[in-house]
Amino acid sequence: MAVRLDVDAGVADLLNRVLRLEGFFPEFTIEHVVKFFSRSGLFAYTRDQLVVLQGETGRDLYIVYTGRVSIRKMSGSITTTVKTLGPGGIFGEIALLGDGLRTATVTALEDSKIFRISAADLQYLLAYNKELSAHLKTLAIERLDSGARAS
Repeated sequence: MAVRLDVDAGVADLLNRVLRLEGFFPEFTIEHVVKFFSRSGLFAYTRDQLVVLQGETGRDLYIVYTGRVSIRKMSGSITTTVKTLGPGGIFGEIALLGDGLRTATVTALEDSKIFRISAADLQYLLAYNKELSAHLKTLAIERLDSGARAS
């Protein structure tokens, strides 16, 4: 099980950049993280630890703060590494914007810190941040398209 960690200014900066929050907040601080992401948090994963399992349900979004993760898809008996993500990488957007079914397995390739954003916390931002919503939709479409080519 992942260990919950304290949020620092670096996490606030990462969320500001990745979630494109400049239009909402002139400066996104630790206090904003605590207030707007009350059900979310920063978690530590050890090398080879499972973060998300293909086929499970879930709508949380994940952002890599430190470390690297591997995204793998299984099709029949064949498993293919689709992508490796490092700091600032986002995953979980396909299930978030789709039917909630995880389309890939994500595993920590090294000790990593990952910010898990609860779907409930994200709904407000998606409703009022059209740029973030469009960005996540584009990312999901790109990944679905590349996954279809990899299969």
